[in-house]
Amino acid sequence: MGIVKRGRKTTLRIGRKAAILGFPIITLALGVLWLPWLPDQLDMHWGADGRVTLRAPTAVALLIVPAIGALLGFGLLALGHRWRSRFEGNSFQLFERSLVGLQCALLIVHLAVLALNAGFAIQPEMIGSLVAAIAFFGAGLLMRDADRNPLLGVRTRHTLADATVWEATNRRVSLWLRLAACVCLLGVIRPDWALYVILGSALLIAVDAHFYAARLYRKRHPDDG
Repeated sequence: MGIVKRGRKTTLRIGRKAAILGFPIITLALGVLWLPWLPDQLDMHWGADGRVTLRAPTAVALLIVPAIGALLGFGLLALGHRWRSRFEGNSFQLFERSLVGLQCALLIVHLAVLALNAGFAIQPEMIGSLVAAIAFFGAGLLMRDADRNPLLGVRTRHTLADATVWEATNRRVSLWLRLAACVCLLGVIRPDWALYVILGSALLIAVDAHFYAARLYRKRHPDDG
């Protein structure tokens, strides 16, 4: 039974690494499939006012997101393995899942940008809101049960000094992030609200996490402000 469980864990671990490193190839392949519907140059970036600020030849544009995905996947995975000893409990597995989620988000961005350039009725703000909602919700799920580690979770002086403060703060932020994901979907319905909703949600969560962790730490350690 123990051998079966270890084998299953090994298979899952290999599967996560394959997904992290394989998604850029999938992203590139799906981009190539869009070629018949794409113009010679693609809009790649938009300013806060909705105006296009970056265009690129289609052949180059199709490589940008897969290249970013490959660099982030290889880079963060290598960094995680270098710091492996600093991951407590289940946090390294959650870190690998977060990288899979990152690759999924990049794939969604890639396909949405291609759809926009192909003439679908999509606004850049709608893409940003959808990605933010997915990122907030995914981060919320991962942070809910993450043990202390060097990359994932609310890392402040107070959370790193006390395991109970770490757990309570990350569970609180996990809930706020999942609620924020629902709020960010308003940006899909009302694109003109998107930037304010995303930035406002992130700022409020960050401020609340900082002060909550500090308050809880002082309550548990009154002699160590």
